[in-house]
Order: sequence, then C-alpha cells, then structure tokens
Amino acid sequence: MNSGVEGSLSDDLNFIGLLLIITLVLQSTFSYFRTILFVNVTEKSLASLRQHTYNHLIKLPLKFFEKRRVGELNSRISSDISLLQETLTTTLAEFIRQIIIIIGGITLLVITSVKLTLFMLAILPAISLLSVFFGRFIRRFSKQVQGQIAESNTIVEETLQGIQSVKTFTNEFFEIRRYRKLTEEIAKIGMKSGRYRGAFSAFIIFGLFGAMVAVIWKGAILLSEGAINSGELF
Repeated sequence: MNSGVEGSLSDDLNFIGLLLIITLVLQSTFSYFRTILFVNVTEKSLASLRQHTYNHLIKLPLKFFEKRRVGELNSRISSDISLLQETLTTTLAEFIRQIIIIIGGITLLVITSVKLTLFMLAILPAISLLSVFFGRFIRRFSKQVQGQIAESNTIVEETLQGIQSVKTFTNEFFEIRRYRKLTEEIAKIGMKSGRYRGAFSAFIIFGLFGAMVAVIWKGAILLSEGAINSGELF
C-alpha cells in the first residue's frame, strides 16, 4: 500500500514538475517575442518622431533660432527622444505586464468570492489616486532635469565651438565654474527626485502588500462568519 502511495506521489510530483517546465518555457518565449515587438514598434516610432521633429525644426522662422541656442535644440532632439525610447521599451512594457497581472488577479478573486472582490475594489481607487498624485509630482522634477541637461549641453557646445576665444581670453576657469555650477544643480534636483521616487516605491510596495493583507484579513473574517469556506480562501 505504501509503495502505491509513493508511486502516486511520485507521479504527481513529476506532473507538477512538467507543468512548471512548460510554464517556464512559455513565459520565456512570450517574453522574447514581447521584447522584440516593443523594440520594433518603438524604433520605428522614434525614427518617425525624429524625422518629424527635425523637419519641423528646419521649417521654423529665423526668429525662433535667434531666441534658442544650438546646444539646447540639439539636446531636445537627442536626449529627450532617448529618454522617450527608454520609457517606451521598458516602462510601458512593464506597465502592460502589471495591468495583465492585476486583471488576472481580480478575475481569480471574482471567481473565489464576490465579497472579497468588492472589498478589494474599494481599496484600489485610493491607492490609484495617490499613485497618480505622486507620478505628477515626480514628473515635474524630470522636466527640470531635462531642461538643465539641455542647458549644460549648450554650455559644452558653445565652449567647444568658441574654444579659440576661450583660450585667447583665458576663460577656461570661468567656463569650468559655469559648467560645474549647472551640473551640481542637476545633481541636487536628481537627488531630490530620487528621494521622492524612493518614497513612491515604498508607498507602492506598502499599498500592494497592504491590500493583500487586507484581503486576507477580510477573508478570515468572512471565514469565521461562515460566508466562505477555507477552500475558497486558501
């Protein structure tokens, strides 16, 4: 009898192991094609965006160029679009992935218990609103950093283009101080933004795991009241 039980357990373990391997292969394959799809779409979109930006820039009147410096415009085309590239290839893909996970989790929760689902949906709006508020607040720092980076690139380009004048009038230390001051400001803004990003990350972790704990707590109460059984909760 023991040998029969051990054989059945071994078969079950082998079946579970096979399912895990199949799941791993499918997930890896899906991740591969997802990455290729996002990269292809992003690169084509950014190429079109660069072309349209450059075409629009060339067609602007001369007065526009009199009010803008070359380094700033160059930074807008290169740095800003590179940042957009990182957002589209990484952040957007991860966002879609998390959305799919959330939808799947809510679907399973609906199948398990409607009461737990309603309780969960009552918590999510508050977390979502605070996340939107945090996101908009952090975005302001990102814009400031991009603006300062564009200005620093302008300093570098103007200095190198006029290097003969800089050398003639011995303005090396002036240009060094000017560039150092601006880069230190960029660092300060970036560190301040990092603190808020850290707080936002901590809030997200607290909110998600707090929501899970709240659902388990509510489920335990419903279990004690006999509204659901232990099989539905666990």
